[in-house]
Amino acid sequence: MFDNSPISMITKLIGLCCFGVFLATQLNVFNHVQGMTYAMNGGDRQKDPLADQGIIVSNNTMDHNRKIMSSAYMATVKQDDIDAYRNVTFSAQVPVKQLLQDGESRPEDGFEGVFAESRAVFYAQEECERLLQTMASSCQVVRATGKYKRDIVDISAVLKFTQKAAFGELDATTAWSFNEVQVNMTDGMVTSPRQYAHKKRLQFYRKAVSECTQIKRRAGNCAITSIRISSFQESNSTMVNMNASAEYGFLMRQR
Repeated sequence: MFDNSPISMITKLIGLCCFGVFLATQLNVFNHVQGMTYAMNGGDRQKDPLADQGIIVSNNTMDHNRKIMSSAYMATVKQDDIDAYRNVTFSAQVPVKQLLQDGESRPEDGFEGVFAESRAVFYAQEECERLLQTMASSCQVVRATGKYKRDIVDISAVLKFTQKAAFGELDATTAWSFNEVQVNMTDGMVTSPRQYAHKKRLQFYRKAVSECTQIKRRAGNCAITSIRISSFQESNSTMVNMNASAEYGFLMRQR
């Protein structure tokens, strides 16, 4: 039986508020550190990371407005650096009951926002596990937000990762050019039952790995630099519409 006495309600409120403050503090600290890391990397971006290996990349490497190496180039060649601008951005509509722990009831009125934000972080961490299954050797949550909408939580998140597959060998005796390509993995929209959307995202990650493997066969190297998966659910439906695209970076021999 639930205790709905005033003291019990106050205790619940304090507990949820404290958890919300703790969660917000942790995310703020993480994002602050992330920002500092990116700022420091901005300083590192004055220099081509391949220069110490005697490898010359002749074009498309600079962000000319800021006079630093472009983030796409750094995401391509700094394979072991998790802060090198590789990211996965996704959205998902997750049933509330799927986010509840064993024996847990739906959040009470007024607490839905705290519930949605906290579970969004945990869900994003689960998405990192999916990346580790398919394409990543390491993964971290950059940010995650959740909005409570009736029987679902609408989640948006950004992850950063290092790539599991090796980039490829580069020969210092030849000159290289940097190239980028974007591939739409859905050719428009695809539809999926809401409860299986996470499996569909797994398919997209595997497809991105397969495409990068094909690029590597032609160019000798490839990096997955970015994946975008958007999802939205139409009203009065348990189906979701999904769109997915991936960006790849690679170096081509000039001679």
